[in-house]
Amino acid sequence: EGNRPPVAKATANKTVGALPLTVRFSGRQSMDYDAGDALTYTWDFGTGKSIASSNTANPEFTFKKPGTYPVVLTVTDKAGKQSSKTLEIKAGNEPPKISLEWPSNKSFYWPNQSLPYRTVITDQEDKLKGGVDPKKAVLTFEYIPYGEDITLAAQNYESAVGSTRISSGEKLINQSDCKACHGLNQKSIGPSYMDVAKRYKGDATAVDRLAAKVLSGGAGNWGENAMSAHPQLTKAQTTEMVGYILSLAEAPAPVKSLPLVGTVVTKAAMPQEAAGKYLLTLSYTDRGANGLPPLTTRKEFLLRPPVVEAITCDTSSKVALNGSSQNEPGRVRFTENGALIGFEQIDLTGILQITMDLVSSGVEGSITLHSGSPSGPVIGTIAVRRSDKPVELTTDLTKQAGPQNLYFVYHDAKGQTGMFNGPLFTDIEFVK
Repeated sequence: EGNRPPVAKATANKTVGALPLTVRFSGRQSMDYDAGDALTYTWDFGTGKSIASSNTANPEFTFKKPGTYPVVLTVTDKAGKQSSKTLEIKAGNEPPKISLEWPSNKSFYWPNQSLPYRTVITDQEDKLKGGVDPKKAVLTFEYIPYGEDITLAAQNYESAVGSTRISSGEKLINQSDCKACHGLNQKSIGPSYMDVAKRYKGDATAVDRLAAKVLSGGAGNWGENAMSAHPQLTKAQTTEMVGYILSLAEAPAPVKSLPLVGTVVTKAAMPQEAAGKYLLTLSYTDRGANGLPPLTTRKEFLLRPPVVEAITCDTSSKVALNGSSQNEPGRVRFTENGALIGFEQIDLTGILQITMDLVSSGVEGSITLHSGSPSGPVIGTIAVRRSDKPVELTTDLTKQAGPQNLYFVYHDAKGQTGMFNGPLFTDIEFVK
C-alpha cells in the first residue's frame, strides 16, 4: 500500500484578543493512517519565529504586536511526508462582552407576561474611543410559530440590517414536490416563483385563487404545461405556500432592534398544540482596533411554553421513546426500575410545581425529581398509583433558582414494571 501522508489538525484556545495575546495551540488531533508512524510537529507563528520539535504538539505563544497572523502547523512522518493546517490569529482587538439582566425565567414563558430586561455591554478598545456605541447593538425578541425552523430563525437578529428568516410557507414548499417544476429565479417546467410574484403583485384576491389552483391543478396561465393537483395538501397549507411566493415581490420588512433597557410582552394564550417559542438575541459589533476589523459578539436564548413533551428529553435510560408508534405516539414509557429521563439546563426560577399526565399501566411506585444529576438532591416526588387511565399527578418543588440539569427517576415499588406495563406519559408541565 505504501506510506500515506499524515493529516494535520490544529486548534487554538482563542483566535482573537487584546495585546499581549497568549494563545495555547494544539496539534494532538493530527494523525497518521500508518500504524506506528511517529509525527514531528513544526509550528510557524507568522512572526518569523517557528518551533520545530517532536515534543511541541501543544505550544504556547504570545503575540505582542497587532496584526493578523497565519499560524501554520506542519506535521511530518518518519518517511518525510508532510501535511499542513493554517489558523488565523488576530491580535489587537478584544471581542465585546455582552450580558442580559433577565430576572424572569430563562427557559419558559407564560401568556400575557411582561418581561423586563437590561443589557450590559463592555468593550476594552471602544472605551478608549468614546465608549460603547448603542447604535452598534442589536436586540430582538421574536415569536416563532409552532413548527417553524428554529435554527434559521436564530439568525433573524440580522434582519435589523435587512435579512429575513424562513416562513412556514417556504418550509412547506421545501417539503413538497414544487422544486421539480419551479425555481426561485429561473423558469423550469413551470414559471419561477419570482415571475409569479411579479405577475400578481398588488392583486388582493390572488392568494385565495392561487391556493385553490395548487390544490386542484390546471393549465393555460403559463403555457401548455399543466400543473398537477396536490390533494395531499390542505387549503391552509397552500395558502401559506402561495403567500410566501407572492411575498417575494415585496421588500422584506426588517425586524427593528429593541431599546437596550425595557420590557417585552408575550402574546395572549393559545392552544397548547399551537404555542410557539420566543427567541431573544443580543449582539454588539465593536469599532475595530489597531487596524483590525470590527468584531461581533452574540448571545441568544430560547423561551418555550411551560408544557414540555417528555420525548424531547436530552437523555434517557431504560425507557421506550415512542416517537413514531401508532399506538403510543409521542409518549415515553418507563420500562424498568431506575429508568430515567433528563433535561439539560432547565431554569426552575419561580417554578413551584411540576405536573405530569400519567397512566401507571397497573404498576405502583414513585418518580423522584433530581437536580444536577440522577443521584443529585431530590427536589420533588410524584407518587405513582395503579391506574389504566390518565391521571394528573403533581409535586411541589423545593425552591430553586437558575438553570440546572433536571432528572425524572422512576422507582418500581413491587418489581412489576416491564416493556408493556410501565408508567406511560406524554407531557410535563412547569407551574409557577
